[in-house]
Amino acid sequence: MTEARGIDRGSAVAMAALLALTVMLYWPALSGPLLLDDSTVITPLLRAAQLGQDWRLFLFSDSGPLGRPLAMASFIANAMFSPDLRYWKATNLVLHLVNGVLVFALFARLARITDMPAAAVRVMAVGGAALWLLHPVNVSTVMYLCQRMTELATLFGLIAMLLYIEGRTRIAAQRGGVLAVALALLVCTPLAALGKEIGLLTPLYLLALELCVFDGPRWPRPPWLRHGFALITLLPLLLAVLYVATHWYGAFVAPYSLREFGPLERLLTEARVLLVYVGWIVAPRRAALGFHHDDVAIAQWPPDTATALAIVALCAVLVTAWRMRRRAPLAAFGVMLFFAGHALESSIFALELMFEHRNYLPAIGICLTLAAVSAKGLAPRRATLLLASMALLYALVTASMTPTWGNAGALYGSFVNDHPHSPRARANFVEWLVGRRDFDSATKVLGDATDATAQLHRTRIACLRSHDDPAQRTALSAAAAMTRPDPMAVEILLWLATQVLDGSCALDSAALAATLEAIRDRPLSFNTRYLLYVSSAQLRHARGEHTIAAQAAASAARLMKSDPYPLYLGVEIALDAGDKVAARQLLDEARARARAQHADFSRMDASLEAQLRDAE
Repeated sequence: MTEARGIDRGSAVAMAALLALTVMLYWPALSGPLLLDDSTVITPLLRAAQLGQDWRLFLFSDSGPLGRPLAMASFIANAMFSPDLRYWKATNLVLHLVNGVLVFALFARLARITDMPAAAVRVMAVGGAALWLLHPVNVSTVMYLCQRMTELATLFGLIAMLLYIEGRTRIAAQRGGVLAVALALLVCTPLAALGKEIGLLTPLYLLALELCVFDGPRWPRPPWLRHGFALITLLPLLLAVLYVATHWYGAFVAPYSLREFGPLERLLTEARVLLVYVGWIVAPRRAALGFHHDDVAIAQWPPDTATALAIVALCAVLVTAWRMRRRAPLAAFGVMLFFAGHALESSIFALELMFEHRNYLPAIGICLTLAAVSAKGLAPRRATLLLASMALLYALVTASMTPTWGNAGALYGSFVNDHPHSPRARANFVEWLVGRRDFDSATKVLGDATDATAQLHRTRIACLRSHDDPAQRTALSAAAAMTRPDPMAVEILLWLATQVLDGSCALDSAALAATLEAIRDRPLSFNTRYLLYVSSAQLRHARGEHTIAAQAAASAARLMKSDPYPLYLGVEIALDAGDKVAARQLLDEARARARAQHADFSRMDASLEAQLRDAE
């Protein structure tokens, strides 16, 4: 590359060394476990690889409304290549490296078009890329397999920004450029969104570029470009309003019923959360970071002093960035990019309040601001020393984290140490210990916790130890009283139901069935409610309570209209109740569903058919 472009041999060598250092830092983490949503996205693919299922069934995920097929296709490619999760995580790492190169190219290009001297271009491009590539806030994105979705959305967002810069400079020089702008908007945006829905924010990144970097007489704005930005600004708003109007219950009411907060409380809390994110990015501390942040305090209305100050601080930062965009366009763009990157996940959608991976792209904006201010305000040597020192500190924090991410026990233990008041961190660690049958350690982690999930964990441990649990009724009563059932508690209840049906656990089946029935119509996901109806039907059937069992099975069949199993279960219940007519009708319906879904229930079907013929 030429000196004029600011990517000389020295910069290339520095970037190669930086990429090698990133690989060295992340290498110990490649042997880490699956986490959270990995169980619903990755585990089915591993099972499908063993069973030889049709991969096309897994191309669309229910993780988001667009199905995220680009990310799912990459997971399918991993599954076809090897079940070894180290290769899957290595793929995430490769994507992180590619994104780091794109960040370097973006920073260099921005520095050149704002007429920085060649030495400052090198400092900003390499230094800024080092800050981002080595930053510890990115560890939970790169090593949490599902967040490849975030990496892919960022990949195409970065490509879009580079294409837009190329097109915009060509337009200013009257050398075309329309194609590059069109590719950025019309190709990269949908590709980013097919990785993860945050890719829909890509036009917002380009708008921030236009307003901060390409503003002024040097960059004449053609009428078609002004109209285009008006369109991409207003059209998403109109589509959002239309979506809200047509999906009000599914998009807002139902998700918020699962949360401890409402839309206003979420917005107020996110004001404080955004400031915490900035602190993480500028001055990360190992003790402040962590995978679980369900212990964050929820802000209330009217806002307290801390929340009010957070809102004022965010507004002041935005106003300052806007007013400084002519004198410090890159620093202003970095700030705008941070806020644009959070415009979806830190808004009114009923997502969980806080996650590190939401900063994967927004952190690029803060790193750009830090690098631009350093390169612009300091002599090249001093700027290099400052950015290198910051990058080294970031790398040291990352180096303290990645070995832990490669060891499941150490990782789960660190989650609890980092956030001792996080119910999810404690529950996941206990679940891991129980899976290893380390019941003493699991009991020690539970301590004297009295919440429903902790009590159910103790009941599960007693079951696995083949001990009677004198507190089982108390645990079930606590679970039945949950207004918003905890997912882990529900998972344990379903497990207990399986153990009772198998005869592996001496638990009061009537009390367990009553608990499932008490919570199954409370705020829960669709699939969870379905499983609760199926389990309660099975428990009641085993107890000979055929009427209640038949009603639960029928409800499950109505909830999941594609699944034949509740109908086959209904056939069993009807046969045991002596209702041959109902059994025949349900069997016909079950067969129709099985044919429609190409599902193999042949063994169950044959067995039930034989029983029905004997009864007839």
